[in-house]
Amino acid sequence: MTVRIAALLSVLLVAAGAATRGPAAAVQATQPPAPRFRSGIDVVEVAVLVKDRAGKPVTDLTRNEITVLENGTPQTLVAFERVSIPARAASPPASVPQAPKDVASNEGPPPARVFVLVLDSHHVAATRVRAVQALARQFIERYIGPGDYAAVFSPGALAAATQDFTTDKARLIAAVDQFTGMKMGSAVVEVERERAAAAGVRGAIPMHAGHDPSDSERTDRAVALASTLEALANHLERISGRRKTLLLFSEGIDYDQADVLGKVQRSANDVMHGMGRAIGALMRTNVALYAVDPRALNSADADLLETPIYNPTAAPTRTVADEQTDSIRTLHSLSESTGGFAAVNRNDFTGAFERIDLESSSYYVIGYAPERPAKPGEFRSIQVKVSRPDVRISARNGYSGKAETAMRRPVSDYSANEPASGFPMASPRGRGRAPEPINVPAASPATRGLSSQLQELLASPLPQAGLPMRLQAVTLRGDGRKSDVRLVVEVLGGALRFEERGGRFNERLELALMTVSDGGRASNGTSIDIDLRLTPEDLERVKSTGVRWLSALSLPPGRHQLRVAGRAGATGVSGMITQDIIVPEIRRAGLDMSGVTITSVPSVLMITRGKAWLDRALPTPPTAARRFVAGDQMVAAVEVYRPEKGASDGTLTARIERADGSPSGFNERRVVRAAGPRTEEIGVPIDTAKLPASQYVLRMTLEAGGERVERVIPFEVVAR
Repeated sequence: MTVRIAALLSVLLVAAGAATRGPAAAVQATQPPAPRFRSGIDVVEVAVLVKDRAGKPVTDLTRNEITVLENGTPQTLVAFERVSIPARAASPPASVPQAPKDVASNEGPPPARVFVLVLDSHHVAATRVRAVQALARQFIERYIGPGDYAAVFSPGALAAATQDFTTDKARLIAAVDQFTGMKMGSAVVEVERERAAAAGVRGAIPMHAGHDPSDSERTDRAVALASTLEALANHLERISGRRKTLLLFSEGIDYDQADVLGKVQRSANDVMHGMGRAIGALMRTNVALYAVDPRALNSADADLLETPIYNPTAAPTRTVADEQTDSIRTLHSLSESTGGFAAVNRNDFTGAFERIDLESSSYYVIGYAPERPAKPGEFRSIQVKVSRPDVRISARNGYSGKAETAMRRPVSDYSANEPASGFPMASPRGRGRAPEPINVPAASPATRGLSSQLQELLASPLPQAGLPMRLQAVTLRGDGRKSDVRLVVEVLGGALRFEERGGRFNERLELALMTVSDGGRASNGTSIDIDLRLTPEDLERVKSTGVRWLSALSLPPGRHQLRVAGRAGATGVSGMITQDIIVPEIRRAGLDMSGVTITSVPSVLMITRGKAWLDRALPTPPTAARRFVAGDQMVAAVEVYRPEKGASDGTLTARIERADGSPSGFNERRVVRAAGPRTEEIGVPIDTAKLPASQYVLRMTLEAGGERVERVIPFEVVAR
């Protein structure tokens, strides 16, 4: 019996090792290391683009060929790194939508590039929503690569139109599809409408005496966009050593900033001040902004075809064309001040996107330490020179010292819509408190008592490689008000180093997790220290598999971001992963189903801490692995919930499709009787020996009484 068990463990170890080896190592080798900067001093980072006459990147500059001046004074470089990411050819959209991943991981390389797509609901007309969605989808599908992290942010739109940093294109596109635009009408037209109405009444004057009738809300929207960009810049400040790229899909701010006397629009100073702060924050945090104007080749008067009351010849001073000019001017100002450019007055954006792709892939990151740090709000010019002839340089032209407090304005009665997944969010109509970046509170239960390294990781907006981890969240029904969210956290064993003492191999893992709410509030902090004292046999198991932590949270319906950080005591290697989850509303009527939990035979090898769930349906502990060796025996399990009364019989179907949507031949059906227990665990065995090596999607579907609930799990089968 002992020999048979040893032989079985040997086979399982081989299978587990094959399943944990993936393409990440190969991808890692192609990615450049992140530039390293000194700590303990105030270093100003500058991303520098250098091109030859043909517009191709110059990739062989040396430190001695670059000179940087601040306020005209030469500076000593303390950092110089060349970032060169292999160019990727534009790829056509996938014919079949990708299934969102249910497992988050930091097993791959550090982020190759960082993109933020800002879809400006306040300044995009409803008639151009489809154009913005199409352009954003085009950029995501064709120019965001497998090693890139991207986020979608839609200030003023639905919370579902915001997606925090992820490599999952399906999640990004799902957020883009929820975008809505609500741009206000022309101020010139509104003023003219009041003038025309008063002209027909003897002795009457326009209701607002020639002022913009919607000036307050128009100002709020302009300031909301500026405050959002400032908050995003501060949010991205923690990402160092990389050029951060922000794409702003917007028709620009058409507010008359030259009307400082308030003849028509009375808040020009507020708008200018907000724009100045936004540009200063973007410059300071090394964020390059690229504006994308969805109006294409469109004249100002073309927008007025349905406004017959407006007569362009009746406006003696400011015209609709002036408004469009001002809106384009703001897009140029935001872009060119930060090292980007504005893609305006064009129908084809492919060339612009290709240029953004190129400029985000090949550049230099230099750093210098000024003799005296900039005071809050103080502007300092930056000039970068290259001694090599016949090259063109693009870099931000300065920066401002970080403002001590965020800009505030009196707000209207509209409630502010707080950020989804830690992003700053303005109110739906532009009226709301100035958005702020997410910060992990110093007294948060998630950070109290942790090492400074873990505290810093939990505050990061991006996952961090180093200690490879995986995370899955499974939602079960809770107490009626909140759901029971079960977590699978797995630390892969290949990165652990053990010290032998007395025939035992010792290591200590420090793990911590917390949630971030829609409002950017950190809560639900918990942590665990796992002390490992392993026998030689257990050591081999851990090296081939890893260590698992099973935890649980109680969360209300809504959108949450999970953050898990880990640190290995022997080496100090650490890492962090994030995952966005949506906790659904608890259904009171009809059959319902939990999330899907997966296990497989090698799952038993991983050392596990914490209490498992669905143990009547799962023969081995839950796993976050999604790569299985052909011949492995998987089990997919769910909980089915029945109401007290009124339910009808239903069918639970487990169907496996290939990644291209074609059937695999696996189709299991179970009848779910309405008269059964209130909660029932159902497990579906899956023999991967019957599935050729490929990418698959498991669809668990519950149908009853004309209603349908589906859960989707992507996974992979690899050859033995």
